[in-house]
Amino acid sequence: MTPMHSISLLEMAEIESGLQFKMPKAFKEHYARYNGGVPESPNFDPEDDDLESLEVSEFLPLKYPTDDDRTLEKTYASLVARDVLPDDLLPFALDWGGNFFCLDRDGQVYFYTTDSWRPNLSNDENKKRSRKLICGSFSDFLAGLY
Repeated sequence: MTPMHSISLLEMAEIESGLQFKMPKAFKEHYARYNGGVPESPNFDPEDDDLESLEVSEFLPLKYPTDDDRTLEKTYASLVARDVLPDDLLPFALDWGGNFFCLDRDGQVYFYTTDSWRPNLSNDENKKRSRKLICGSFSDFLAGLY
């Protein structure tokens, strides 16, 4: 992965505090090294056999925006404010269709779809349907990329 703008552990702690979201150690280590970017090995097979293989298009950077002005924290704030994403999921990467790879507050990784909402369901029902557990930790997620 090509590193983006570097970020310090102090800056990450400030972001954690602002988001009120504790990031796992493996997540912080990965972001201290890369802070976003495009993975060389972008594919991931979820632990749930009912889900197809997924592909990461990019990891969202912390604090320092991409060329199109995206950061992890801006994405989180925008999606939560629009009631698209539950506030217990932190989006850290995207697939090619604009869906998200997210951490929950226990450090598990979810795939969160935003392109399959049903108009006959409430936002809460759609958010529940859109959330698919794909692995137990960020470390497992990184190890599973191929």
